Amino acid sequence: MKNVWKNKFLCLLLLMAFISARLHAQELFRYRADLEQVPQDGFYQIRLDPSLLVHSQDGLGDIRIVDQQNSFVPYLRRTGGPETKESFLPFQILRNQPENDTTSSLIVENSQSSPLRTLWLNLKNANVQRTADLLGSNDLKNWYALEEGILFSNTFPANSDNQFQSLTFPATSYRYLQLLVYNKKKSPLNILQAGVFKQEQQHAQLIPLPKGSLTRKDSSDQRTYIRLRYPRSYQIDQLSLKISSPKYFKRRVEVFQGSKEGRLFVSGGVLQSPGPNVLSFDLRNHELELVIENGDNPTLRIQEITVLQRPRYLLAYLEKGKSYALLTGYPKAAPPKYDLEYFTDSAVARAADLKHFALTSNPQYKPAEAPAVNSNYFLWPAIVLALGSLIWLIKGLLKGIEERGKE
Repeated sequence: MKNVWKNKFLCLLLLMAFISARLHAQELFRYRADLEQVPQDGFYQIRLDPSLLVHSQDGLGDIRIVDQQNSFVPYLRRTGGPETKESFLPFQILRNQPENDTTSSLIVENSQSSPLRTLWLNLKNANVQRTADLLGSNDLKNWYALEEGILFSNTFPANSDNQFQSLTFPATSYRYLQLLVYNKKKSPLNILQAGVFKQEQQHAQLIPLPKGSLTRKDSSDQRTYIRLRYPRSYQIDQLSLKISSPKYFKRRVEVFQGSKEGRLFVSGGVLQSPGPNVLSFDLRNHELELVIENGDNPTLRIQEITVLQRPRYLLAYLEKGKSYALLTGYPKAAPPKYDLEYFTDSAVARAADLKHFALTSNPQYKPAEAPAVNSNYFLWPAIVLALGSLIWLIKGLLKGIEERGKE
C-alpha cells in the first residue's frame, strides 16, 4: 500500500511540473490576442494586425500560438504578395440521367479554349464503388473513347455532404464530354456539377498604418525635407504620395531611416506626373525622412502621404472546438522552428482565413520571473525535477523487487 501511494505522489509531482512548465512559458509574453472560434479542423491563415506587429520583435520571432492546454501550436510565417487563388468554373450540363437500368450518362459542354486534361466532378457523398468510361464528341452524334475503366473512390470529407473528384485523361479539345457510369443495376451517383478549377494571381491588398506625426521643411538648398515619426517602430513597406501641383513635375526623392544624428539611406526613386507616386522598401523604424530634390522648380504640393504595410500571416493547423490565442512581446525569445515548413502543399495553400481579436495585456505575464537567456530556459528546472522523480521511482521499484526476492 505504501508503494502505491508513493507512485501516485510521484505521478502527481510529474504532472504538476509539466503543467508548471507550460504555464511559465506564457508568463514570458507581455501581450495576448484571442483567435476567433475555429469552425472545423483544417489549415487557417491568420492575418496579423499592425497593432499586434508593432509590439513584436523585428522578424516576428516572438509570436506564438497557444491552445487551451497552454501548448504551443506549430505555424508558418508568410508575407503577403501575389497569391494564387483557385475558383471552380462549372461546365454547362446537357444531360444528367440514367440511360438504362445499368448505366447513367452525364454530358457537358467543354468551354475551355485550350486542351483539357482534367475534369472535376462535384457529387453527393456515397460510400460505393463505380466504374465509368469517358467519351468525346464535336457534334453530340459521333462519340470517341478518351478513358476507360475510371474508378470512383469512396473517400469523402467528414464535414461536408458533397465531394470533388477528378478525372484525368489524355489532353483533348472535344467540345462535348460524356461520362458513362456503370451502376450494375444499383442506384446512380448524384452528380451535381462538372467543370475545372481556374487559378488566378491576386495581389495582396496593403494595410494602411495609423497616421504618424509629419513635419515639412522647404529648405534654401533647393530640397524639401519631410519627416515622419511614430511613437513605436512600425514595419513600413510602402509610401504613397498624393501630389496636387504643379501639373508637370519629375523629382528625385530619397528615403532615410532614423534620426538626423544617425540616419541611414533606405531607398531612392522618382516622383513624377502622372502618378501613382509610390515608394516601396522594407524597413522597421519609428522615424523616417524623405528628401525631395526640387532644383529651380517650385516645391511640390503634397496633399497626403499614406503609409502602408504588406499583410503578414501565420499559417497553422487548428482543430474545431479548441480555443486559441496569440502571444507576443518577449524581446529575448528565439524564433521557433517547426516541422510544418516541410508540408506546404496545395491543401495549405487553400487555407481559410481566421481573425484575431484586439491585443490586450497578458494576465499571466510576470516580468520579474522572466529568464535572461532564451525562451527554452524555463524547461530545465522541470526536466531536472522530472529526472529526479524518475530516479527515485526506479530505486523504489528495485528495492521492492529485492525485498520480495528475500522472502
